[in-house]
Amino acid sequence: MDNKRCTLFRTGHILGGYIFSLFTASYCSFIMAELIATFCHSFHYLLWPFVCFSLLLYFFLSHCRLDQWRSHSDTWNHLLVVTAHPDDECMFFAPMLLHFRRRKKNISVLCLSTGNYYHLGSKRRLELVKSCNILGIPEKNVTVIDESCFPDDPTRIWNEELVARTILQHIEDISPDVLLTFDRYGVTGHNNHISVYCGCRKILHDGRVPNGVAFLSLETTNPLRKYISFLDVPLSVLLASRIYISPLSDVICAQRAMFLHWTQLTWYRMLYIIFSRYMLLNTVNEFQQVENVPR
Repeated sequence: MDNKRCTLFRTGHILGGYIFSLFTASYCSFIMAELIATFCHSFHYLLWPFVCFSLLLYFFLSHCRLDQWRSHSDTWNHLLVVTAHPDDECMFFAPMLLHFRRRKKNISVLCLSTGNYYHLGSKRRLELVKSCNILGIPEKNVTVIDESCFPDDPTRIWNEELVARTILQHIEDISPDVLLTFDRYGVTGHNNHISVYCGCRKILHDGRVPNGVAFLSLETTNPLRKYISFLDVPLSVLLASRIYISPLSDVICAQRAMFLHWTQLTWYRMLYIIFSRYMLLNTVNEFQQVENVPR
């Protein structure tokens, strides 16, 4: 009898514990569902005001003179943009390029590869020239390096000394007063982008920077900010020390330039053209300020 009572007691205890756990889980699920519903309800009312605010802020800032942010660029007369592949110039750097064009400054592009990953290097070189023409950069100011030491390959890291020498030689040839390239994260994390940054960093670390040349890097943001278009304007305004916001006409110009890279127009690049913040704004830093993680 004692064994039977023990067995019944244990069974009842286990069953009671199971019922209690089930009740607790159900209650917690109910509370969680209520919290989620409350959040969604609040989010619904907060989302649209934020969208409207971001859009109005974008139109206001892109059509007014932001002297407190752009005064640095007014002292520069020749911008050199160093990229890794054809299409980088319009996918990532168009807002600053077009800002210089509006001020009738001199602009040059140095592309360290032909983008021959799919054996389309000759076509991509021509696409780059056409794209730069749309962006207001004459063909004589566009230089494409076609060397085996700089292969278009996301798995390859280029030799930073060779990158540094190539960039230095071009600086000596054209005498820019500001250089713009990727930061240590390369916007997309592409090894070739990062290699360009490393080459420029080596120039700085070795003390080989020609007098009067400023080195700037394009800020890499986290993936969420990268693909929310004008919704990133408020946060960029708060965080960035230098920001270049394109008016709508320049955004369309950058999109037209990207469409000239027809060999690269995959479905995901089409989405990039529509949603990427880099099509309408650039935030840039001086090289010594770029060691933080993407914000």
